[in-house]
Amino acid sequence: SFDITSLPDTTTIPPGFYVPDDVVAQGQDAMLLYCNAANRYITINAMFARYFDGIFFDFFGGFSDLKTQSIRFIGERYQHDPRCLLRAVRFSAHLGFNMTPDALEILQQHKHTILNFIATPELRNRFLMEYEKLVSGLRNTTPEQLLTDLGIIKEISNVLSVCAQERQLWHLSMLS
Repeated sequence: SFDITSLPDTTTIPPGFYVPDDVVAQGQDAMLLYCNAANRYITINAMFARYFDGIFFDFFGGFSDLKTQSIRFIGERYQHDPRCLLRAVRFSAHLGFNMTPDALEILQQHKHTILNFIATPELRNRFLMEYEKLVSGLRNTTPEQLLTDLGIIKEISNVLSVCAQERQLWHLSMLS
């Protein structure tokens, strides 16, 4: 199964953005796709096929990772957006794919960004949306073991408990 998405209508490469020579040789469309792919966070989410001619673009080895059922990070977006880290865990759990050793190391090195994310009251709703997606529709595995291995399952459980209490209080206040 695969998802079809439309890409943003990007017509320029950001100034100073590095595009490898072999991609430049493929033309402007390939360069724009490369720019989009480089802003993704895992390889299997950075592949493109043009519907009108069937040309397949895989700049970061996503097809190889699909064949080996591996989750591997690309770029640096995950360093600034903890949702990328949670989504990588979700892809691993939903697809039954293994995190590469490098991906596990990245998760370990950046788990503080997840902890900061879940500890920030203003961001709880975003975290809850990501967590609900994480635990829904699981296929072969559960994310709890990976989150336990990262040492953050206790903090996530605590936040879920606080959120449940807040929702219960909100619900009670609506009844009175």
